[in-house]
Amino acid sequence: MAPNPSFKRTNMMSRLIDTSIFAGSLIGLLASVVLAVVGVAVAPAPLTGLADSVSKGVMFGLFPVGGAFVLRYNNLTQDTTPREVQKWGYRGCPPWMRYACYGLMIAGLVLFFMPALFESLGSIPKSDGSAFPSTVPGGFGLLAYSAFFGQLYSLKVLANQTFQGSRRQAARP
Repeated sequence: MAPNPSFKRTNMMSRLIDTSIFAGSLIGLLASVVLAVVGVAVAPAPLTGLADSVSKGVMFGLFPVGGAFVLRYNNLTQDTTPREVQKWGYRGCPPWMRYACYGLMIAGLVLFFMPALFESLGSIPKSDGSAFPSTVPGGFGLLAYSAFFGQLYSLKVLANQTFQGSRRQAARP
């Protein structure tokens, strides 16, 4: 029996979407790492110049990458129960990737909340709110882009294993 051409197109489109999410996440993650280093170096002053432009790009880049991730996530998990999806998490990632994602997310949380903590302790002057504190865009980017990358990778691996298992079951007489 010949393969269905619409299945091939759908599979190719899924790969293209996944590749664009992975590429967008990696670019955003690398930019977030640079922003985090620059943000810590200039703290407590807000980002200016090129760093400010990059931070806006990182923040605005979250919408298309995050939107595509959510749509693809829903597509990959449409036949599974929410309880199963919760169990999956980062289980499909190799251990080094899982720990890297967790580490980047923890670093992102620390960087995100660092200005608020230091302001409340009185270590830095209060912000007037006219600009992001220097560590916030890098921290938020680390948190979001590492979650997009790690969870999509894990879902693809686990969905492929589930698909392969169901094909083997269907092939048995």
